[in-house]
Amino acid sequence: MNLPKKTLHLPAIFSEHMVLRAGRSNPIWGWAASGAQVVIRFQDETKKTSADPSGRWRLDLPAAPAGGPYRLEVSSGSESIVLSDVLAGEVWLCSGQSNMEWTVALSAHPQKEIAEGNHPHIRLLAIPRLAREKPQPDVEATWQICSPQTVANFSAVGYYFGRDIQQNLNVPVGLIGSSWGGTTAEAWTEWSFLENEPAFADFVEPYQRMLRTGTAEERKRKTQLVLDWQKIERYQDPGNRGYFWGWADLETDESEWRDFSAPAIWQEPDQHHQGAVWFRKKVVIPEDWADRDLILSLGELHDFDTSYFNGTKVGGLGKETPDAWCTPRYHQIPAALVRPGQVNTIATRVFVEFDQGGFTGGGPLAIYPEDSPIETHLSLEGTWKYRAEYAFDATIPPRVREGLNGPNGHNSPSNLYNGMIAPLAPFGFSGVIWYQGESNDDRPEQYKILFPRLIQSWRKAFGNSDLPFLFVLLANYRARQEKAVESGWGEIRAAQLEALKLPHTGVASAIDVGDVRDIHPKDKQTVGHRLALAARALVYQQKLVHSGPAFQVAKREGNRLRLVFTHIGSGLTTCNQEPLRGFAVRGSADGPWLWAEAEIQGNTMVVWNRELPEIEEVRYAWANNPIGNLYNKEGLPALPFRWELK
Repeated sequence: MNLPKKTLHLPAIFSEHMVLRAGRSNPIWGWAASGAQVVIRFQDETKKTSADPSGRWRLDLPAAPAGGPYRLEVSSGSESIVLSDVLAGEVWLCSGQSNMEWTVALSAHPQKEIAEGNHPHIRLLAIPRLAREKPQPDVEATWQICSPQTVANFSAVGYYFGRDIQQNLNVPVGLIGSSWGGTTAEAWTEWSFLENEPAFADFVEPYQRMLRTGTAEERKRKTQLVLDWQKIERYQDPGNRGYFWGWADLETDESEWRDFSAPAIWQEPDQHHQGAVWFRKKVVIPEDWADRDLILSLGELHDFDTSYFNGTKVGGLGKETPDAWCTPRYHQIPAALVRPGQVNTIATRVFVEFDQGGFTGGGPLAIYPEDSPIETHLSLEGTWKYRAEYAFDATIPPRVREGLNGPNGHNSPSNLYNGMIAPLAPFGFSGVIWYQGESNDDRPEQYKILFPRLIQSWRKAFGNSDLPFLFVLLANYRARQEKAVESGWGEIRAAQLEALKLPHTGVASAIDVGDVRDIHPKDKQTVGHRLALAARALVYQQKLVHSGPAFQVAKREGNRLRLVFTHIGSGLTTCNQEPLRGFAVRGSADGPWLWAEAEIQGNTMVVWNRELPEIEEVRYAWANNPIGNLYNKEGLPALPFRWELK
């Protein structure tokens, strides 16, 4: 971003309708002519400073009590900036990947939530996506008053959190959303917290090698090639021609169609092109599925789809859906379209706007009755027929392809920090809420170190070593695991919880409000509320139960273990009045995991397995989609844990 070098200028975070942190001084900064005097008037106080040789200046605003509106005036010579609608209250930074980015319009009950979204004392600032090799001085964004017109496309988790805080504290609330779907934690972490850590060598060293190749001008040119190429080749779908050629019909001539083994991307190696490809599969629906609505599960499709069953459209996601490329497809098939005991045809048109396309996983490839568990399914994996409707002749030039993961790649180390966090520093935030981890789920051991480093880097940037940092424990997702097996999301949740060792951190569990079919569950209201509970207890010192039971210690009692928890509230219970589930034990480090029996006894509980004379390890809710039902009586789910005899 090019900033004026000889005129008075404030960063976007200081603008009309903004919210300042109440009760404490707040940094303010900007730019003016080199050496020019800058005068600030706020709260009947006047402060002065001079711009440094680069034109940057900084002062601290005097503390203001919650409320407003206040008037903020900044002047330098003959220039003046006046902000007349400034509130003081609580200001929270809302960040992470797609589940934080997910909007109110895409959450549960959107019409009702949007219609009721008139909150003039809540202010919203959405930071645009920007990945950069170097820290940026500013962003292009504007504060907005929360209303039905502005809330729809704001972060749902952020808004529901802020609404809860505003209603409980009765003070203005500012929410700054800075999120990007499908992004890794290292992209959000300041470089100095990454570069000398051996655990990060797998992404730091390749990035350093890339930065060493070529001059800064060559890297800039490479980035511009990518941007220019994307402008030409993205979002250029000329329309669904295949439908009019009969490619969605129950029967069509497939003599020119080729075999395709799904799930997979459609391109052969080194054939990177965009366009639309159709996939067809014939399937015999069981007769006992008659008169039942079905679910067509296609997993994640890169990028957009239009899906048909026996010639009738049953669903699809387009570019209006954020991060459609990583959103699993679950399309409802009305019972009236189903031919039980006969051949039925599934047809899916996939349009890819950028890079490789096709079936990329992230969910089952299956069809099953809507009123039955997902495990009761008919697999659609294997051979399909496919045919290109059209393809752009858009093989990516090698120089362009190299630039895609280059200096300004959105998952390159520190690039989102540089583009979307650094420009906000050193603003005075009340705290941070964070929802991310899915994109690091293949590296849980690394995340144990990486996530705390991210938190520490932000605290340094904002000049507050005690900056509250609250995060969401990943929601339950995918099919239930009936056996006590290993789990990638069990590991990443454990890695997330390691961050609680840092002071002034808190967690809100979403482990019971997910969606087996969707990595983006719609219930963002519960997530926002639980984050607000954590903030009210840990930041605002309200006496309330803000967490579910958290494992503290295990004690041997013969062939049983007695488990002691914190955050039990008014007592331990189950959420469904059924026996405890979700506890697994084993008798040795290399033995099989077995489901355990468990029983609540007062404020503790015991676990055992009749086959094991001694228990060496126990874990709870250790699955992508756990079956655990331990809660406290305040209705908050127990946090997953793992314990082993040392």
